[in-house]
Amino acid sequence: MTPRRIGLLHPGSMGARIGEILRAGGHEVLYCPAGRSPRTLRRAQDAGLRPVDRLEELCEGTQILMSLCPPEAALDVAQAVAAAGFTGLYVDANAVNPERMRVIDGLVTKAGGTIVDGCLIGPVPTRQETTRLYLAGAARLTGEIATLFSGSAVQVVVLDGQVGAASALKIAHSSFAKTSRVLAALAHALAAEYGVQQALTDEARRRSRPALAEPDFFATVAARAWRWGPELAQAAESYRTVGLPDTMLRGAEELLRTWFEHKDLEHAQVDLLLRELRSGQDGR
Repeated sequence: MTPRRIGLLHPGSMGARIGEILRAGGHEVLYCPAGRSPRTLRRAQDAGLRPVDRLEELCEGTQILMSLCPPEAALDVAQAVAAAGFTGLYVDANAVNPERMRVIDGLVTKAGGTIVDGCLIGPVPTRQETTRLYLAGAARLTGEIATLFSGSAVQVVVLDGQVGAASALKIAHSSFAKTSRVLAALAHALAAEYGVQQALTDEARRRSRPALAEPDFFATVAARAWRWGPELAQAAESYRTVGLPDTMLRGAEELLRTWFEHKDLEHAQVDLLLRELRSGQDGR
């Protein structure tokens, strides 16, 4: 396809890799470094992204904007983009619920732009068949975004459904995936109190995979708790909207707050993390 000029909001670990993939496809990828952390700036530089001074410049100089940010920031980012007068194609691939996505849709379209609802499921894509980008919206627009990733490590799946469908898929998937990891940590914390943690791990390996059988993964959960907590808050809102109980989601969000201090540090000891779960409850 004709090379496009694409704006990225904002190049975290996933976003920087997406930008790198788009660049490898022959596209120019821009971002706005204002207010970004030194870590984000390094990622963007390493990915070969081109900086611009202001958000307005990013909106005026690009045909497509992709939003990849923490879920709690997605609405603010969309509001800023709409206020800047962006009239191109806006791809929101954040972990927000369908209700929030519809609000974002309204902001973008009222400002004169068009929108595709997206969600990424899987790790940062470094090889084939690990990460999928699901898209929902008008066929012409989803097809345009799908073409950007043709032949890349990102497998694109276009859903039957309008804006909100991809967000619903993300929330449905992540509410189970994230909550099951938290529940596994709680199970291990209880087992540790009675000296049967290894027995629990052994039994889980015999019967099921993978969450309960992978206590070493709790350090990764703790490092991502600052992102997963707000994502589960979005999921809880979706469950309430359709009349389903959100107790598990709200409880998991609260527990993840115990680990917020481990942001992006994937080397915490399992014993420490389990103790923090207990002390977090003691301090309530």
